[in-house]
Amino acid sequence: MAWTKTKSAIVVGVVAILAVGTSTVIVEKEKKAKLAAFPASWVEDPIYWRLNNPPLKTYPPVLVLRPTRFAGHGGGLGNWNRWVLKDDDIEDLIATAYEVRWTRVVFPEDYQRSVAGQPGYDLMLTLDHHPLKALQEEIAKQFGLVAHGETIVTNALVLRVANPGAPGIKPASDDSRKHGGYWTQDKSATLRDQPVRNFLGGFLETMVQQPVFDETGLNGYHYDLHMTWNPEPGETVQDAFKRALREQLGLELIPTNKPVKMLVVERTK
Repeated sequence: MAWTKTKSAIVVGVVAILAVGTSTVIVEKEKKAKLAAFPASWVEDPIYWRLNNPPLKTYPPVLVLRPTRFAGHGGGLGNWNRWVLKDDDIEDLIATAYEVRWTRVVFPEDYQRSVAGQPGYDLMLTLDHHPLKALQEEIAKQFGLVAHGETIVTNALVLRVANPGAPGIKPASDDSRKHGGYWTQDKSATLRDQPVRNFLGGFLETMVQQPVFDETGLNGYHYDLHMTWNPEPGETVQDAFKRALREQLGLELIPTNKPVKMLVVERTK
């Protein structure tokens, strides 16, 4: 799955910029032979950071975490705990390392969040053994940040069906079953022969920037879904998205206050 960077992260508290001046490269010793098929300094070559490159499983096992060399050209490619992320913010990196949605991460009160336009970080993670654990340890080393799970009562949204006859969700067509997939583009989302939860998970939470509890009952595996959201005059993108949910998909978001398992980030230094 590849995507372009469109989100701005939410954190709790005041804002600080993390500056890291060095790159870190970790190579698993027992896999060094795989490097023979690659140039000596292959991780420095931008061609291996392209999002349309061959499968990540062909890459030698490395962990590279460095200040970005692709400012303004962010994006990512992920495949079974192998990742290439470009110009990504630290909030996203932590969410990736701990396998949570960034909307469910709480930062220290004195932490400064990433701001739009501020250069981020590049990550290449292709280790075969405990890759996310290695990334957690590298984040602790470079940024002095560790995290643990904790249940917190906080603001959230409940997603329910308001109009079962809305045109935007329907059982998968025969054609979709031959060419299934999930695509998001600028102000549009399409599922073909997919579980609706693929849309209701991280993407929906990213758009509304809050934890979302799915109470739609749409638990099947084979759905087609399409929606677009274009802000009207005076309307934010987020408001346009919520309106499209109601009008096109027949779904409504209801504010609530619930216990949510969050990732609480702490400083080590």
